[in-house]
Amino acid sequence: AHPNIYDPWMVLEGKVAFSGPRTVVVGSGLTGLETSLFLAEKGQKVAIYEMLDEIGPGVFFQNLIDIMTRLGPLAQSINPGHKLLKISNFTAFFEKTSDGEKVEAPFDDLVLALGALPETALVDEIKSAFERVVVLGDASKPGRIREAMESGFMAAFNL
Repeated sequence: AHPNIYDPWMVLEGKVAFSGPRTVVVGSGLTGLETSLFLAEKGQKVAIYEMLDEIGPGVFFQNLIDIMTRLGPLAQSINPGHKLLKISNFTAFFEKTSDGEKVEAPFDDLVLALGALPETALVDEIKSAFERVVVLGDASKPGRIREAMESGFMAAFNL
Protein backbone atom coordinates (compact mmCIF):
# COMPACT_ATOMS: atom_id res chain seq x y z
CA ALA A 1 0.00 0.00 0.00
CA HIS A 2 1.22 3.45 -0.92
CA PRO A 3 1.08 6.15 1.73
CA ASN A 4 -0.98 9.30 1.19
CA ILE A 5 -3.65 7.67 -0.98
CA TYR A 6 -7.20 8.18 0.21
CA ASP A 7 -10.79 7.61 -0.80
CA PRO A 8 -13.21 10.55 -1.02
CA TRP A 9 -15.10 9.54 2.11
CA MET A 10 -11.97 9.75 4.25
CA VAL A 11 -11.37 13.26 2.89
CA LEU A 12 -14.93 14.50 3.22
CA GLU A 13 -15.22 13.14 6.77
CA GLY A 14 -12.12 15.12 7.77
CA LYS A 15 -10.03 12.03 8.51
CA VAL A 16 -7.08 13.11 6.33
CA ALA A 17 -4.25 15.42 7.35
CA PHE A 18 -2.74 16.44 4.03
CA SER A 19 1.03 16.33 3.85
CA GLY A 20 1.43 19.11 1.28
CA PRO A 21 -0.42 21.35 -1.15
CA ARG A 22 -0.34 19.16 -4.28
CA THR A 23 -3.35 16.86 -4.48
CA VAL A 24 -4.20 14.64 -7.44
CA VAL A 25 -7.80 13.45 -7.72
CA VAL A 26 -8.38 10.48 -10.02
CA GLY A 27 -11.98 10.31 -11.21
CA SER A 28 -14.36 13.10 -12.10
CA GLY A 29 -17.75 11.64 -11.30
CA LEU A 30 -19.84 13.71 -8.92
CA THR A 31 -17.98 12.39 -5.88
CA GLY A 32 -14.60 13.20 -7.43
CA LEU A 33 -15.70 16.69 -8.42
CA GLU A 34 -17.26 17.46 -5.04
CA THR A 35 -14.15 16.18 -3.27
CA SER A 36 -11.98 18.29 -5.57
CA LEU A 37 -14.05 21.40 -4.84
CA PHE A 38 -13.90 20.70 -1.10
CA LEU A 39 -10.10 20.45 -1.27
CA ALA A 40 -9.63 23.44 -3.57
CA GLU A 41 -11.74 25.62 -1.28
CA LYS A 42 -9.41 24.61 1.56
CA GLY A 43 -6.41 25.80 -0.44
CA GLN A 44 -5.15 22.51 -1.89
CA LYS A 45 -3.66 22.68 -5.40
CA VAL A 46 -5.94 20.13 -7.04
CA ALA A 47 -5.24 18.39 -10.35
CA ILE A 48 -8.12 16.24 -11.62
CA TYR A 49 -7.61 13.30 -13.98
CA GLU A 50 -10.42 11.43 -15.75
CA MET A 51 -10.04 8.40 -18.01
CA LEU A 52 -13.05 9.28 -20.17
CA ASP A 53 -13.00 12.11 -22.68
CA GLU A 54 -15.47 14.21 -20.69
CA ILE A 55 -15.30 15.53 -17.16
CA GLY A 56 -18.27 14.53 -15.03
CA PRO A 57 -19.41 11.38 -16.82
CA GLY A 58 -23.00 10.65 -15.89
CA VAL A 59 -23.38 13.81 -13.82
CA PHE A 60 -26.68 15.64 -14.40
CA PHE A 61 -25.77 18.65 -16.56
CA GLN A 62 -27.15 21.29 -14.18
CA ASN A 63 -25.13 19.84 -11.31
CA LEU A 64 -22.06 19.69 -13.56
CA ILE A 65 -22.44 23.34 -14.61
CA ASP A 66 -22.85 24.40 -10.97
CA ILE A 67 -19.83 22.54 -9.63
CA MET A 68 -17.56 23.34 -12.59
CA THR A 69 -18.42 27.05 -12.32
CA ARG A 70 -17.06 26.97 -8.77
CA LEU A 71 -14.28 24.42 -9.29
CA GLY A 72 -12.89 25.62 -12.63
CA PRO A 73 -11.19 28.78 -11.34
CA LEU A 74 -9.77 26.95 -8.30
CA ALA A 75 -8.38 23.77 -9.87
CA GLN A 76 -4.73 23.65 -10.93
CA SER A 77 -5.63 21.47 -13.90
CA ILE A 78 -8.51 19.39 -15.23
CA ASN A 79 -7.40 16.52 -17.43
CA PRO A 80 -9.93 14.34 -19.26
CA GLY A 81 -8.72 11.44 -21.40
CA HIS A 82 -6.01 10.28 -18.97
CA LYS A 83 -5.90 6.61 -17.98
CA LEU A 84 -4.17 5.85 -14.68
CA LEU A 85 -1.39 3.32 -15.23
CA LYS A 86 0.35 3.16 -11.85
CA ILE A 87 1.27 5.05 -8.72
CA SER A 88 4.84 5.03 -7.45
CA ASN A 89 7.05 7.29 -5.33
CA PHE A 90 4.46 10.07 -4.94
CA THR A 91 3.85 10.21 -8.69
CA ALA A 92 0.77 9.10 -10.61
CA PHE A 93 1.52 7.85 -14.11
CA PHE A 94 -1.12 8.35 -16.80
CA GLU A 95 -1.50 7.62 -20.47
CA LYS A 96 -3.42 10.00 -22.71
CA THR A 97 -6.20 8.03 -24.36
CA SER A 98 -5.96 10.17 -27.51
CA ASP A 99 -2.37 9.46 -28.48
CA GLY A 100 -0.78 7.23 -25.82
CA GLU A 101 1.50 10.00 -24.53
CA LYS A 102 2.75 9.26 -21.01
CA VAL A 103 2.06 11.89 -18.35
CA GLU A 104 3.50 12.09 -14.83
CA ALA A 105 1.66 13.87 -12.03
CA PRO A 106 3.69 14.35 -8.84
CA PHE A 107 1.59 14.68 -5.70
CA ASP A 108 1.77 15.07 -1.96
CA ASP A 109 -1.57 13.31 -1.56
CA LEU A 110 -3.83 11.42 -3.96
CA VAL A 111 -7.57 10.75 -3.85
CA LEU A 112 -8.99 7.79 -5.76
CA ALA A 113 -12.59 8.68 -6.65
CA LEU A 114 -13.29 5.70 -8.86
CA GLY A 115 -16.74 4.76 -7.62
CA ALA A 116 -17.99 2.47 -4.91
CA LEU A 117 -19.80 -0.79 -4.46
CA PRO A 118 -22.94 -1.15 -2.34
CA GLU A 119 -22.33 -1.91 1.36
CA THR A 120 -23.65 -5.47 1.58
CA ALA A 121 -22.65 -6.20 5.19
CA LEU A 122 -25.14 -3.67 6.57
CA VAL A 123 -27.89 -4.95 4.28
CA ASP A 124 -27.25 -8.52 5.42
CA GLU A 125 -27.36 -7.46 9.06
CA ILE A 126 -30.69 -5.67 8.59
CA LYS A 127 -32.13 -8.61 6.64
CA SER A 128 -31.22 -10.97 9.47
CA ALA A 129 -33.21 -8.84 11.95
CA PHE A 130 -36.37 -8.21 9.91
CA GLU A 131 -38.79 -10.41 8.01
CA ARG A 132 -39.28 -8.12 5.01
CA VAL A 133 -36.49 -5.84 3.75
CA VAL A 134 -36.44 -4.04 0.42
CA VAL A 135 -33.09 -2.65 -0.70
CA LEU A 136 -33.39 0.59 -2.69
CA GLY A 137 -31.31 3.17 -4.50
CA ASP A 138 -27.54 3.06 -4.26
CA ALA A 139 -27.78 0.41 -1.56
CA SER A 140 -28.83 -2.04 -4.29
CA LYS A 141 -26.75 -0.66 -7.16
CA PRO A 142 -25.09 2.68 -7.95
CA GLY A 143 -27.33 4.89 -10.01
CA ARG A 144 -28.98 8.25 -10.33
CA ILE A 145 -31.43 9.90 -8.00
CA ARG A 146 -34.31 9.41 -10.44
CA GLU A 147 -33.72 5.64 -10.43
CA ALA A 148 -33.56 5.64 -6.62
CA MET A 149 -36.83 7.57 -6.39
CA GLU A 150 -38.55 5.26 -8.87
CA SER A 151 -37.36 2.15 -7.03
CA GLY A 152 -38.62 3.65 -3.76
CA PHE A 153 -42.01 4.49 -5.28
CA MET A 154 -42.39 1.02 -6.79
CA ALA A 155 -41.38 -0.68 -3.55
CA ALA A 156 -43.96 1.35 -1.58
CA PHE A 157 -46.62 0.81 -4.27
CA ASN A 158 -46.10 -2.97 -4.16
CA LEU A 159 -46.29 -3.32 -0.35
